[in-house]
Amino acid sequence: MRKLISMLLCVCMMITGFAPAEAAPMEKAEEAFTQWNPDAPALNALIEYVEDVTDPNSENFIPEEGRIATFDMDGTLMGELFPTYLEVCPLTHRILADPSWEPDEEMLEFGLMTRDHALDKSFPSDYDYEFSYHQAKAFAGMTLQEYSDFIARFLVHEVDGFEGMTYGEAYYLPMVEVVEYLQDNGFKCYIVSDSDRFIIRTYIDGMVDIPYENIIGSDTALSAQEQGETDGIEYVFTEDDTLVRKDELLVKDLKTNKVLQIAQEIGRQPVLSFGNSSGDASMNNYALYNNPYRSMAFMLVADDDVRDYGDPTKHDELTEKWQSMGYHVISMRDDWKTIYGEDVVKTGEFHWMEDYTDDWGLAEDTASTQYIGIISAMSNEVDLLLHETDIEHVDHVGGVDFNVGTLRGMPVVIAQAGVGKVSAAAGMASMLNRYDISMVVFTGIAGGVGDETRVLDVVIATTLVQHDYGQITNEGFEWTVPLDGGNGYYPCDEQLVALAAGSAKEVVGSEHVFLGVVASGDQFVASAPYVETLREKFSAIACEMEGASIASVCTKFDTPFVVIRTMSDKADGQAYETYENMGDIAADNSSRIIIQMLETLHSSSQSDGIYAVANEKRLNRR
Repeated sequence: MRKLISMLLCVCMMITGFAPAEAAPMEKAEEAFTQWNPDAPALNALIEYVEDVTDPNSENFIPEEGRIATFDMDGTLMGELFPTYLEVCPLTHRILADPSWEPDEEMLEFGLMTRDHALDKSFPSDYDYEFSYHQAKAFAGMTLQEYSDFIARFLVHEVDGFEGMTYGEAYYLPMVEVVEYLQDNGFKCYIVSDSDRFIIRTYIDGMVDIPYENIIGSDTALSAQEQGETDGIEYVFTEDDTLVRKDELLVKDLKTNKVLQIAQEIGRQPVLSFGNSSGDASMNNYALYNNPYRSMAFMLVADDDVRDYGDPTKHDELTEKWQSMGYHVISMRDDWKTIYGEDVVKTGEFHWMEDYTDDWGLAEDTASTQYIGIISAMSNEVDLLLHETDIEHVDHVGGVDFNVGTLRGMPVVIAQAGVGKVSAAAGMASMLNRYDISMVVFTGIAGGVGDETRVLDVVIATTLVQHDYGQITNEGFEWTVPLDGGNGYYPCDEQLVALAAGSAKEVVGSEHVFLGVVASGDQFVASAPYVETLREKFSAIACEMEGASIASVCTKFDTPFVVIRTMSDKADGQAYETYENMGDIAADNSSRIIIQMLETLHSSSQSDGIYAVANEKRLNRR
């Protein structure tokens, strides 16, 4: 938006020959801080400071090379109370709920201890170092990309204790405004955190525009994949190499270590520092003490128990403590209009203990059973399946209920993930991370795009594509290939396609079954002209809102999949009306096809070949 405004102003200047009047500094600040209460003392202190040190006529003027601002991450830029620090959550998931990895006894004991103490924050005094030690071990051997992918898959889960927000969205909107305001005024912003450097790099994508090289965190040793035990000064990196994580902690970026890391990596003393705990006091003091420039430090106080899980009883004590040390205090309760956004709701309930079973033996049993994963977007697309399933238990993970049981003699996990590609991908990743899934069937309804497809006809996807992935230029929307290493198309498993097609023909008749490309996008298509575009551009015969994201996740997990869609409408000008009348019938048709597939698998040897392929991929995945 700011870039657009700047461009428009430039055009005005070129046309008229006059420059627009310079806005008063306070007006600029008011425009920058829409999520803050305007009378917040810390905010006004920051604004006064920035206006002073960026004024060339001020005796406190700081040249741009000296404008260095450092930010802690957990509890300063993002939440840390769901129910514990961000990076603790994926490590706990890795230890207690990742079927692709088996922890040793020491690691398991640490995972269970973390689970049991997270809710009341009663970790032992040496927990910080123990955590980093086990984190290094748990992800040792992963390439940097594999680690980033693991973290990214976790970040799409809904935050425990909230509705309307994923872990990847759990950042403080008012503090994002602080970062952007400082950057607009010539400050270089750095994140200096106790969290793993690489988890921060993955997390900040989409949060703040801080480059990777400005990320300082705790560090685990790296090595070249083919290096083995050879010392780095004797090994030559080759074209076959990639970087992998080792099981050795190099530095714990906490307290005075933050100061040392800043000196080593930035080489300049910060003039602004933002933290939230005693672990950040040394960093704040480094900015304040013996600084050649005017400097300032801030501490956030988590005192909001309405919109977050803060403790208001500590407000006075912490305010007095931090102010006595020369810090400006930011009260989340008093100073911010919102924390995560108005659509985010604190539920007051954590599913932490449910997500990580009370008995490791149960988790082992869950991991050792191969399930068929059945997933949909809407409840009516699995209602019939759930009614027919002998449900053993339900796991609530990331806002999704995973129904574990038996359907027509086959072990299944059934989930309704939600509408749209993000919800579908999050639910699919959760299922594949938690359970040993041999194959995936995505079921539901779609709009008919092909000339021959009619309402209540069935389309079995042979290939899926995201029709809305691309870029907006002056010429309009231009489709591009997603940056995931493929060609933009995701082929379904051929054996599963054949099984689904055969089952569909038995249920609805051969004349109502079609195989072809299904196009996915985050739009309900009700436009005859756009239907024509989908035909011409992608040769699509159906369109919907989730299938390609399911396909993308399954491809990354090397899990066979198929997508079954019954047409509820023709995606044209009458789509909404047709969908309302035929949606439930179409959804039940797809469910009946899945039931027929399971009966075929249970009663014939056809399952042997499919399971053989699934097992081979599963073993490769492990």
